[in-house]
Amino acid sequence: MGYIKSDSVPKKHNEYLFIYICLVISAGLRFFSFFQSVLPASVYLFIILLSFGLAGFAALLFIIKTSTRLSENRAFYIWLLLALYMVLIGALRTDIFSLKTANTNYFVFQDLAYIVLFITGAMFANRRGVRYYHKMMVVLGVASVICAVFAIVSYNFDITRIATRGDNMWTMAYFLWWPAQAFSTYLFSYSRVTGKYRIIAYTSFGLNMLLALLFQKRGPLLEGVFIYFLLAFIKPVRFKTRFARISTRILTVVLTLAVAAVALNIVGKVPYLDKVYDSVMGRFEEIDTSEDSRVEESRVYYLEAEPDEIILGQGAGCYFTTSLRFLNALHIGFSNAVYKGGIFYALFDLWIIIAAIRMLVRYRRLSPFALTCLVTTLAYLLTSLHDGGWSYTMVIFGYATPICYVLQYNEERDRKLVVE
Repeated sequence: MGYIKSDSVPKKHNEYLFIYICLVISAGLRFFSFFQSVLPASVYLFIILLSFGLAGFAALLFIIKTSTRLSENRAFYIWLLLALYMVLIGALRTDIFSLKTANTNYFVFQDLAYIVLFITGAMFANRRGVRYYHKMMVVLGVASVICAVFAIVSYNFDITRIATRGDNMWTMAYFLWWPAQAFSTYLFSYSRVTGKYRIIAYTSFGLNMLLALLFQKRGPLLEGVFIYFLLAFIKPVRFKTRFARISTRILTVVLTLAVAAVALNIVGKVPYLDKVYDSVMGRFEEIDTSEDSRVEESRVYYLEAEPDEIILGQGAGCYFTTSLRFLNALHIGFSNAVYKGGIFYALFDLWIIIAAIRMLVRYRRLSPFALTCLVTTLAYLLTSLHDGGWSYTMVIFGYATPICYVLQYNEERDRKLVVE
């Protein structure tokens, strides 16, 4: 594993202590509301403060130890500076000038958890870290299958709850869905590119799509369809015949549509799934012009915010109240980037778009790992068009390493890279 040069792999990996601590902390933050309901407030607060104290100490050691390798993972350091900026601007707006409202629960449960997860994932995007990331994603893929199975087992199949979509949210089944949502994208893409881990990857991907349907979530369904057909065109399945070995994108699409038609026929014969499917399709077909529309939410914010708030952003932990509602986040990813980090975060996302386009035009020359990272990053950009705000799930961890690898892609180094 790792680069072919043997001297590039150290014998000790103490700098990754911060990564493991961050994973534990961010997982805890993701279940903040659940733990808060079963633990005394003082106990939970002590655990949070102790955890962040340890993480801060480990982060200091990590930065000192890796400061001489800035050029090797510049995307991580740029994100670290961006995260620091968002925390500081949020503190200035709230505590010193008291310009806008703050909410501790949202800050810990959403903003801080998102930052920690992105930082944690970004640290893998160097020549030593990508092999750890790949191994970890395989293990997490297995874990996601287990969690998804338990999610289906614990899911409440009450047909009267379908009309009120939120009735199945914030249940144990919903929490258990998050690992499949976070890890299946990378693993499925890598499996399609290389032909490895098919059982784990396809099972995780399929269960993720099934749970997205049960929870009536359009974003994950759209992302799954996008990834499948994108890979069908850039890495088509090869079919053997008596006369030749052919590779046809059209045949892949036709067979996929045929399988989908059979699957929908089966779904139509199961009353619960049939009603869920109709509900999801109804959500795709509706044109939402109400105050609950994500587009309207963003439009009103940009109309009512001051110019300096749009340019500098609200920062982490500081939120805005419009004539519609209190906004802890904008639900369209690109809008939310500006909402949190202003022009600086917008430039970071623009960097991602440019880097992804540059890799896409030469995708045939990419290593399997680089191609997987590109597909995962394109999925992130897609969700940012309609969703992809600072979600309370752990999805961004599955995106962070691929995004940072794309940002600092180097063709010469990529040719020497293997992760198996």
